[in-house]
Amino acid sequence: MHYTDDGNFVKDVEIGFNENKKILAIESDEFTNSVYSLWKKSGVIQIDEIDIYDGTIKESFQIKNYRNPEKIRISDDNVYFLYNDINSNKKLVKIPLQQLIAL
Repeated sequence: MHYTDDGNFVKDVEIGFNENKKILAIESDEFTNSVYSLWKKSGVIQIDEIDIYDGTIKESFQIKNYRNPEKIRISDDNVYFLYNDINSNKKLVKIPLQQLIAL
């Protein structure tokens, strides 16, 4: 929803999702005012940047090369998540969005 600076409602923006996708979360980057949907596609995490003005997908990225990333967060155009390495140790990963695989 969009509001004016004084709090009056301006408009709604509908965002459609494919019901076959498993949406994991909707993330908001407070630093860049961007909104992202996170979902799983064939076992790979995909991140879609959503244009909040018209509901379309601006860009899509995938987190590959990491087994079962957990607690994915996006902040200041960086993706943060936990994953288990080969020895089952939890590791925190920080990757700039632009270094992820773009679709």
